[in-house]
Amino acid sequence: QVFTGVTPKSKPVNHLPTSMSCETCHSSSNFTTFAGTVMVHTGIFDGCTNCHNGQSFAGVSPLSKPVNHLPTSMSCETCHSSSNFISFSGAQMSHTGIVSGCSTCHGFVGAAINFAGVTPVSQTTSTVHTTAGSSPCEGCHTSTSSFAVATGGDTMPSNHLPTTQGCLTCHGGASFYPGVMNHVGISSGCTNCHNGQVFAGVTPVSKPVNHLSTSAGCENCHTTANTSPGGFSGGKMNHTGIVSGCTNCHNGQAFVGVTPVSKSSNHIPYATGLLNGGSMTCENCHSVTNFTTFTSGVATGAKLHNNSQGMGSGSCVVCHLSGTNYTGGMQKKSHNGASATKDCSSSSCHKPLGKEGTAYISW
Repeated sequence: QVFTGVTPKSKPVNHLPTSMSCETCHSSSNFTTFAGTVMVHTGIFDGCTNCHNGQSFAGVSPLSKPVNHLPTSMSCETCHSSSNFISFSGAQMSHTGIVSGCSTCHGFVGAAINFAGVTPVSQTTSTVHTTAGSSPCEGCHTSTSSFAVATGGDTMPSNHLPTTQGCLTCHGGASFYPGVMNHVGISSGCTNCHNGQVFAGVTPVSKPVNHLSTSAGCENCHTTANTSPGGFSGGKMNHTGIVSGCTNCHNGQAFVGVTPVSKSSNHIPYATGLLNGGSMTCENCHSVTNFTTFTSGVATGAKLHNNSQGMGSGSCVVCHLSGTNYTGGMQKKSHNGASATKDCSSSSCHKPLGKEGTAYISW
């Protein structure tokens, strides 16, 4: 304010933010420079960051939080004494309201973190602990003053293997890490764990990418007694319930641990010799219960020939002309009536268009 003949100095715009009277800090006998100010924090119990925020004020730059301070958005006075405005030492850690993110300050095995004035207790190398960083501290620990007691015996981590069995089935009584996998009593549901997923402390073996294409349960072919690392070998093929789709596996491809029998090179050329031959499948002619030789139980008659009547897209002589040599031992004939241009079935002699013999069986 301007008075008659004088304009007293006023508080500068970059003064520390305060509503306290000037003489609280400034000498009442120094009316020239106001130098020699002694900071008085009496009565200040909160709002520290109003001044201690890295900002410079008129004549003073209050101490600010160091760059290597514990990561926190809590107010200074939560841990620091409101009566210690010189060194801020002797802070009493307060974990009130902290229920997660422990590792942000406490680190993991072999990765302790040092902050300004304090090195929080880090995860020990005790075998009780899981692999560093795989599970949050608060998954087992609930105390923010002592980590000696954990609830791991009662609470499984969220990414634990899915199981309803008791902890001691796999884990030792004194230490929950590492566990020893125990498959006793497990006879099905293998893919609940063996599915490529990573669980706390363990990554079960999953089905290899070059496995036989199947949606059947592992235990259909693999023994539940073979659970050693790298095991599952010696699986016994089980075709129960498979009545179609043979070529999904029997296609000349080699899969992990097995190379299924594929169609022989001198197989009947059904794709060119029979009507609609290209759409025929193995199970059209072969028994879906014979997975050893494929020679017995082969269909006969019309089914074997896919109801082909010769000529058109199909021709009897493709297989039955003398000189052809296809697996299966079909009858072969050669006489004046047979030629590449006049097929057996259209010769007016042999059925179905002629009169001799029995169609598809004996001509």
